[in-house]
Amino acid sequence: MTGGTQSAKRIAPGAYDALVDALAVVFWNKQPFERFLRLALQDHPELLAGLAFGGLKRQVASDLVMRLGQNEVRYQEVTLSLMLQVSTMEDFPNLRAQADGPGLIDAAREAVAALQKWTKQYGEVAQAHEKLRAEREAEESRNSQRRAVSNVLEGLRTRFFAMHTTADAQQRGRDFETLLNELFFLFDMNPRKSFVLRDEQIDGAFTFNTDDYLLEAKWEKGPASNEAVSAFEGKVRRKGKNTLGLVIAVSGFSQPAIRSHSNCGTALIFLDGIDLVAVLQDQIPFTTLLEAKRRHLSETGEPYRPVRDLLG
Repeated sequence: MTGGTQSAKRIAPGAYDALVDALAVVFWNKQPFERFLRLALQDHPELLAGLAFGGLKRQVASDLVMRLGQNEVRYQEVTLSLMLQVSTMEDFPNLRAQADGPGLIDAAREAVAALQKWTKQYGEVAQAHEKLRAEREAEESRNSQRRAVSNVLEGLRTRFFAMHTTADAQQRGRDFETLLNELFFLFDMNPRKSFVLRDEQIDGAFTFNTDDYLLEAKWEKGPASNEAVSAFEGKVRRKGKNTLGLVIAVSGFSQPAIRSHSNCGTALIFLDGIDLVAVLQDQIPFTTLLEAKRRHLSETGEPYRPVRDLLG
């Protein structure tokens, strides 16, 4: 896409000449001239390497523009950016400070106006480059965020698998609740740790898509029983009418539990160990998984949908 834009409209030699003429006269002193170029081209120090800033400004400008033009495929975007920066100059404080400032400013404005005639022709190309650059920066930002999430998930995954060797079931349960709390925090779900209400133990709570959820975390040898799930559902129903319950059972759910809570207007969503591992292995975001299960509950009345159905 970038190459096509460049090959369709290359920068004309006259535009390069106009850039040289403008660069040579918009500054009088060498120090602000050099400072401007170093700031404008700070991402490409190779273009400035070896330039004789102690010599004539026009020679420096000519040598720089020659480097840009000789490798236009690589530096077209840089050249257009520099042309636009210079062509939008309206004030020339360094020239104004000189004894013959008015005359110098007139010459600078004339050179800038000549450059503007060229930049108008390349406005579409410059806009295309700007759009591509914005897209690249956005993609890099997304990738960076993704890498950060993946690193946290890797740590949580390591801890989760290590818990399988814990002999103390109560300690493992506490560690599991802590891990889930960190997982919810990672996905911006405003988690709250376990608490007690009117002699009811709640393993945790969180908010997702404006819905409030209570959490039941179970790590037992066998699947979660219907009795245990029903007891938790009672806690959920005693809360606000829009409160939902998420039951995370590492060993899965018994068939009676699934049958009893299907097509009955339940407010529970089931998530098992396989679902959780898929999240920790970065196969599916937790929010995507929960949203799909929530939608499945609304559409079918079934609290359980295996993650394999979502991953194909």
